[in-house]
Amino acid sequence: MNERLAALKRMGFKLTPQRMAIVGYLEGNESHPAAGDIHRALLPEYPTLSLATVYNTLETLVGAGLLLELSVARDRSNYDPDVSSHSHACCTRCGRIFDVRDSAQTADAGIEGFRVTDVRTVYYGICGNCGSGH
Repeated sequence: MNERLAALKRMGFKLTPQRMAIVGYLEGNESHPAAGDIHRALLPEYPTLSLATVYNTLETLVGAGLLLELSVARDRSNYDPDVSSHSHACCTRCGRIFDVRDSAQTADAGIEGFRVTDVRTVYYGICGNCGSGH
C-alpha cells in the first residue's frame, strides 16, 4: 500500500475505490492538476465520483503533508504529489506549471532566531511551447 493510502487509512478514512483512484492519479503525476482536472479524468471510470470527494481527499492529503497545494494560478489551486523542497514556474499563456529545482536554500533568512524549513518560489513567464509559437 502506498504512503498516501496508508495515511488515509490511519486517519480513519475508508479506502473507497474513488479515493484509491484519486491517490493513484496523483502518483508520479507531474502535471500539477487542479481538483477539476482530477475529477474530469476519473469521472468516465467512476461516474459516481463527486467533486466534493476529490476536494476532501486532496485537503486531507495536504493536511497530512503528503501533497502540496499550489496557489500559482489566480482562480484555482493546483496539487503536486512531490512534497520535496522545490519551486515552480508557471506559463502565463497556457497555464502549465513546471517544477524548478532550487540551487540554493537559505538557512536563516537573515532573521535572528528564524530557521527556514522550506523555500518555495513561483516564476512566471512564457514556456518554450508558447514562446516559440507552437
